This record gives sequence, structure tokens and C-alpha cells, in this order.
Amino acid sequence: MKKHDFTWNKNIISRELRNTYCWGFEVQEISVNKLQLYSKGLGCKVIGYDLYPSDAAREVLDYVDSIDELLAQSDVVTIHVPATKEYTHMVNDDFFSKMKDGSIFANAARGVLVDTKAVIRALDSGKTTRS
Repeated sequence: MKKHDFTWNKNIISRELRNTYCWGFEVQEISVNKLQLYSKGLGCKVIGYDLYPSDAAREVLDYVDSIDELLAQSDVVTIHVPATKEYTHMVNDDFFSKMKDGSIFANAARGVLVDTKAVIRALDSGKTTRS
């Protein structure tokens, strides 16, 4: 890559995100700014799930009715939940099995939410290509 040349080079391991479905679980006010980056900055179609949907988030994303629906539709999956006992290892083998093959997973929250061995299995199987 040449200095100041910001064109997309398909030979570099990357993925264009424009027009892909990005997902946020538990979209709190603090993560709305992050999801605006996906929506407006990268051109993604952003969907989300939250037990308590916010009007601010509705300006950025479309809510869906279940986590399973989100996982099945999304090319990029991000989580934004607090580290509580109920969410410990919420990202596990079952979670990955519901995701699209070759999707991207990003934990924007705490490490305790993710079963690391499940992430490794998902990467090895190709269920997720980046995590």
C-alpha cells in the first residue's frame, strides 16, 4: 500500500462491510454512537435486539424480535451487555451455531461474556472468520 492511498485492496485479507447486516445486542445509549459508525460511516444495514428498545437507537437501526433472528441475519455480530452472572458465557457453541457461516464476531463488552474455547471452535470451523 502506498502512502496516502486508501483504496480498498482485495488482496489484503479484508471484507467490505457496505450493505452487510451488522448486529448489536442490548443496544444501550452508549453504543448507539458505535452503531452510527457502522450505519452512516460504513454503509451497513444495522439491526438490533434489546429488552428495552430506545428511541435514540431506532434512528440508527431496525429492531428485530429475537436474538436468534439477529444471529441468522447478521454478517457482523457485536455485543454490548454488562458483565453479569446471567450473561456469563452467553457467547458459546449454541450462540455460534445460530450465526451465518463466515460471519464476524466482536465483543464490545467484557471477556467473561465469551466462552473462549467456543470462539476457537467457531474460528476453526469457519463459522466465524474473524473474532
